[in-house]
Amino acid sequence: MNEQRLRALLRSGEDDTRPPATADLLEGVRLRLRRRTQRQAGVTVAATILLVSTLVVSQRLEPVGPRVVQTDRPAAVTMDGKELPDYAAEADLRAALVQRMIAGERAAARIRELEAELARPLPDLRVSTRTQVELAAATLFRAGERVRNELRTASAGCRQYQAVIEVYPETAWAQLARRRLADCPGS
Repeated sequence: MNEQRLRALLRSGEDDTRPPATADLLEGVRLRLRRRTQRQAGVTVAATILLVSTLVVSQRLEPVGPRVVQTDRPAAVTMDGKELPDYAAEADLRAALVQRMIAGERAAARIRELEAELARPLPDLRVSTRTQVELAAATLFRAGERVRNELRTASAGCRQYQAVIEVYPETAWAQLARRRLADCPGS
């Protein structure tokens, strides 16, 4: 009965090589990456349009220095009909746009890192399970050795060897237990 349970557990471990939550997580990351890429494309297009319009406007500017315009309010320095505070506001808007673009690039780089991490292969669970079975068999075998050698109880040690053979029949420790069981009295 124990052997059947152990085999069933090992088979179920072999079938599930990747936890189902990993596929959902990967799909979520890809969806977010797609959305961010679309947003960044929009920002890139907007930045390009802004750059082109700036270049077009700068070509039309005349190389005229600052001049004073007579108005009811205090005199303001202007260039091409715009007051300097307007230029400062425009510069602030452009600086904010650049900051958003940099943040978007950092986020995209982080997403690429996470996708690369998700793309790495998972450890082979069968190897891990096999290692655990071998360790359990070794522990049971060593317990039999200890009972037999330290407590000088051969029959109890032989029962431990028999347990190793029954529960873990396909391990190297079961083979060793068969040899030791042959040396047991009454076998």
